[in-house]
Amino acid sequence: MDSTGFYHSGIHPDVWLESSNYVTTGKIDFTSKLNTIMELSTGLEANYYDLYDYSAYIENWLTTYASLWEAYPHSGSAYAEVSSRFTGGLVLNTGLRFDYFEPNAFILSPDDFELHSAPAKYQVSPRIGMTNPISDRDVFFCTYGHYFQMPNMNQMYFGTDYNANEAAAIVGNPDLEAQRTVSYEAGLRHRFTNSISLAVSGFYKDITGLVRTSSHYDPSLGEFFQYSNDDSHGTIRGMEVTFLRLPGDYLSGNINYTYAVAKGRYSSATSQFEYSAIGDTIPPAEDNYLDWDQRHSASVHLNYAFPRGSGPRIYGVYPLEGFELAIDWAYGSGFPYSPPSGASVIPMVNTERYPWTMQTDAKMSRRFWVNPLELRASLTVFNLFNRTNVDRIFDTSYYQTTGDPGGIMGNPGAYSPARHLLLSLDIYF
Repeated sequence: MDSTGFYHSGIHPDVWLESSNYVTTGKIDFTSKLNTIMELSTGLEANYYDLYDYSAYIENWLTTYASLWEAYPHSGSAYAEVSSRFTGGLVLNTGLRFDYFEPNAFILSPDDFELHSAPAKYQVSPRIGMTNPISDRDVFFCTYGHYFQMPNMNQMYFGTDYNANEAAAIVGNPDLEAQRTVSYEAGLRHRFTNSISLAVSGFYKDITGLVRTSSHYDPSLGEFFQYSNDDSHGTIRGMEVTFLRLPGDYLSGNINYTYAVAKGRYSSATSQFEYSAIGDTIPPAEDNYLDWDQRHSASVHLNYAFPRGSGPRIYGVYPLEGFELAIDWAYGSGFPYSPPSGASVIPMVNTERYPWTMQTDAKMSRRFWVNPLELRASLTVFNLFNRTNVDRIFDTSYYQTTGDPGGIMGNPGAYSPARHLLLSLDIYF
C-alpha cells in the first residue's frame, strides 16, 4: 500500500486475442445524362463477410472470460440520385438509398432462453441537398438525410458460439437493430477570391439504436449482460466554421472550428454493465453527455508545395521543385468521464472532463523525377512538440486523488504517443 492508501497489484488484461476478417465485395456504379439539366447516378453493392474471433481476458484476479465466435453475415445496398442544375446556379440533389443486412445467426432470447433466427435489418433512406447562390460571392446550402449503420461485429457476435466466464460478462446480440440517424444541416459559404472561402453551418442529428447493455438472469447461467439498443437514443447539435484556401501560389490549407453537444440516455455501449459492476443499481433517468461528447475542437492544415518546374530558377534549374512542407495542428476540449459515485445507487454520469489535448505534426517531402520513375522521400514528425496528452483514465478514484491517469500501476497507455518519426521512400511507376 502506498502513501495515498492504494494497494499496488495488477495483471495484463489481454491474455489472448486472435481474429480474422475477410470481406468479399461486388460493386457497380452507373451515371447517365438525362437532359441538359438532370444527371442520374445509380449503383449496387454486395458484401459477404467471413469473420473469426477468439479472445480471452482477465479483468482482475477473480474475473476472467473467454469467447470464440465465427460469423458469415452479408449486406447489400442500392442507391439512385438525380442531380439537377438550374439556370442561375441552383443545384438540387435528391436521392434514395436502400440498405440491407442479414446477420445469418441465431440469438438466445432473454424471454424464453431459446434460440431464434435473427431477422434481417433494412431501411430506405431519403436524402436531399441544395446549394443556391444568393449573390455573386455567397451561397446558401442545406442537406437532409436518413442514414443506416450496423453496430460493430463484436457487439453482435461476441460469445455467441462459446463463452466461458467466471463472472457476469457481456454477450453479443446478432439481433441488434441498426443505428438510424436523421441529419439536418444548413449554412452559408462566402467566397473572398477564387481560392479563398469561409463557410459557417449549423447541424443537428437525431440518433436511435445506440448500443447499450441490459441485464438478464437464467437459472442455469446466472446473471449475464447482453448488448441491446431497443430504447437508446442520442442527439448531436452544433455549428462548424471552415476557412479554406485552395492550392495556388504554392500555399493551400484550411482552418476548422466545431462546437458540438452530444447527449443520450446511455453514455456508452457498456455503461449499464459498468454501473452494475460497481454496485450502481439505478440506470440514469435523464439524458447525459455521451462518452464522445467534445464541446470544442479545432484544426489547422497548412501545405506549402512547389510543383514540378516551379519555384526560384537558378541557371535553368528549379532547386525547390518537388519540395513540400505540411503542418497539421489539432486541439480538442476534454471528453467527459464518470467520477466514482461512492455509496450512491444513482450513478453520476459523465459529470467530469478529461484535460484538453493539443498536437502538432509536420511532414517534409521531396519528389525526384528519374524517367520513367518518380521518387518521393518523406520525413514525418508526429507530436512535434512532444506534448503529453491524456488519452484514458484507468482509475478515476486514483486520478482524482493523485492526478495520475495511469492508475496505481502507472499504465503508460493513459497517454498519447510521445514524439516519434517516420522516414519513408515511395516509388511511383
